[in-house]
Amino acid sequence: MEIKREKTQVKALEAELKAEKRAIIDEKRKRREENQKRREENTKKAEIVQMINNKAKLKKLKGSRKIRKV
Repeated sequence: MEIKREKTQVKALEAELKAEKRAIIDEKRKRREENQKRREENTKKAEIVQMINNKAKLKKLKGSRKIRKV
């Protein structure tokens, strides 16, 4: 009887440990996804540029080498 009770306790402990491990893995996955999403948003914000419609400004900037590519 005692051996049977010990086996059930061991199984319960194993299940609890597996659940904790799974929860930790899920938290890490969520955090990784959030970080990746935030990184993508930051790069998208950094890509915003100002449109220059005045051609004279473009020629002036090209002459001074302030812009590399338009």
